[in-house]
Amino acid sequence: MVTFTGLLRTLITVRNPLNVIPYKGKKRVKFYNGFELSLTFPQFRDIRDCYSSLKKFPVKQVGEDSFEVDFKSFKITTSTATVCLTANLLRSFKVNQIDNQRFQIEGNGFKLEGTVVMLAITKELFIDGEYKGDYVGKIVLDIGGFQGESAVFFWHAGAKKVVVYEPIKEYCDQIKANMKLNNIPSEVHQAGIGAEDNKIKISVFAADGSKQELVDVSNISEVIVQSGADVAKIDCEGAEICLTSVPNKTLRKILRYEIELHGVDVQEKVMKKFAEAGFTVTRYKKLHYGVSLASFKRIDNL
Repeated sequence: MVTFTGLLRTLITVRNPLNVIPYKGKKRVKFYNGFELSLTFPQFRDIRDCYSSLKKFPVKQVGEDSFEVDFKSFKITTSTATVCLTANLLRSFKVNQIDNQRFQIEGNGFKLEGTVVMLAITKELFIDGEYKGDYVGKIVLDIGGFQGESAVFFWHAGAKKVVVYEPIKEYCDQIKANMKLNNIPSEVHQAGIGAEDNKIKISVFAADGSKQELVDVSNISEVIVQSGADVAKIDCEGAEICLTSVPNKTLRKILRYEIELHGVDVQEKVMKKFAEAGFTVTRYKKLHYGVSLASFKRIDNL
């Protein structure tokens, strides 16, 4: 489907706009700055939508979905999606590639190191405002810390302390490194969350394929109490269902929750639980493939 915004972007970026109305297969696309690339329509759309960020850098196509870009401080060879993500981030931040799998991003008052996924999440946090809110002087419970980008965001937004839970050792080690890099007062726990203390096997995805890792799971009710948090962010790939096991009184110890909900069934049960516990939904956003983001605020005049 052609949208007005998409058509306008096409008209101001390519020399042959009638050739790139949604199409199948690949086409040679000529951009106004001299790029000539053989692209599928999704690849074209990615480059078209980040053209203003990318147009000043040399781009060379080296494979079906592999493009070499000289970003001056470093060269990158990767997919269109990652090329465009990096170009967009460079408008606001300093980005460097440490090695084939690792990047560093530096903004006003913070630094982060991690994978390309860390770059994508940093954009969601610092540019898209995914967890925009009041964190000044607050203790934040960060469940699903990944590589530390959200913990750095909360600290940068004024949090006085961040309590992080992340079950995967590799990510937990990266969180600790990023906390040290930014001198952030924090607690980092190598554990996930559940209805009770446990050990489970989960799939861990890496550049060399996926593997199974045995991880610790901590009782979510105890985690809430022990954290002393004012705000909780929870992004744990479906494990948020364990929140339905938490006594309402315990759930209400935290003023505000930012929760990524995975699946319609999980979403319905969690939202029902928070309504019963005396919370109101202050923000709701559908993300992708049944995933949504909801903000819950405690109602104090019950």
